Amino acid sequence: MNVFLPGGLKVDLDCIPDDLEEQVQKVFSEYTEMTNPAFMYHDKLCFIDCMVEKLHGNKDSEDAVMDAMKDYLEYEVKEYGNIPDKDEYLDVGFMEHCYKLGQKSMEMYSHQFIKKQRKHDDEKIMKVLCRSIKAVMDYEWGNDGI
Repeated sequence: MNVFLPGGLKVDLDCIPDDLEEQVQKVFSEYTEMTNPAFMYHDKLCFIDCMVEKLHGNKDSEDAVMDAMKDYLEYEVKEYGNIPDKDEYLDVGFMEHCYKLGQKSMEMYSHQFIKKQRKHDDEKIMKVLCRSIKAVMDYEWGNDGI
């Protein structure tokens, strides 16, 4: 299974490259090309956020809400045999559910990075994420050798 990081970096979870850190730093170097070194930590945290977002499937917020609505509809029909009223989607409980889904989509620790994957892939994804975060945090402007 492949996962994608910012800059189009593709990582095969079954064969994580030994030079992952160097690849991440190269992509990060390109990402920060026009950054003033005084603001490097902004870019580091933003890049890490982008990695997490990509690992969670990079879903558009409107699509995520529509998927939550579809899941709720499917659950109600299968479980109770009825179609929910639109007021059930417009209540605070459903909005709270959408808010929590948004929070989960930005968590670094997760057992739901990408839907319908094998559980052991989560551990591999977290390993890639940890190694990539360390590579970004260890990156120093001007010392990239590129």
